[in-house]
Amino acid sequence: IVDLANNVAYSAQGEVVIDRTAPTVTVAPAPTIPVRTLSIAFTIADNLAAHWGLGETRVAVNASPDGSSAGQWTSETRESLAAGAHTRALDLSGLADGPHLVRISTLNGGPAGTSLVGSASVVVQVDATPPTVTEAAIRRVTAEQISAKWIARDTRSGVAAARIEWLDGAVWR
Repeated sequence: IVDLANNVAYSAQGEVVIDRTAPTVTVAPAPTIPVRTLSIAFTIADNLAAHWGLGETRVAVNASPDGSSAGQWTSETRESLAAGAHTRALDLSGLADGPHLVRISTLNGGPAGTSLVGSASVVVQVDATPPTVTEAAIRRVTAEQISAKWIARDTRSGVAAARIEWLDGAVWR
């Protein structure tokens, strides 16, 4: 502060850091097959992470089953992470079947943390509906042999396996 007589009451020198660059977020491609649990890999960075660190990182999933951002966002995780590569597992079983948008957002560290946000998104195909079994029939062929048939269906991801189990005394086989 300087008065009209040129008297200095306070002076200071130092470095002023101005940050106008949002963090960068890179998300690995989503699986090509429908999933119920997603392991999502992403990398976060910022030009001033060494100076201020990074702010909160948020992983959110949109409830709209058309792959858009039109539905409600559900926050899966909110945490402070260091710059670098990360992986998070997301349980998608509460969502409707179909494509859903997954967004990773990272806030800047320091005083620009609420205004500088980097984000990236990926669309994932959700299959939260279990397969169905219809037309199940079991019949005895001989005293030692049975015949079993059924139809197993899954309209989104297909059937990976179907098996028959039976109780032999107290043991399931």
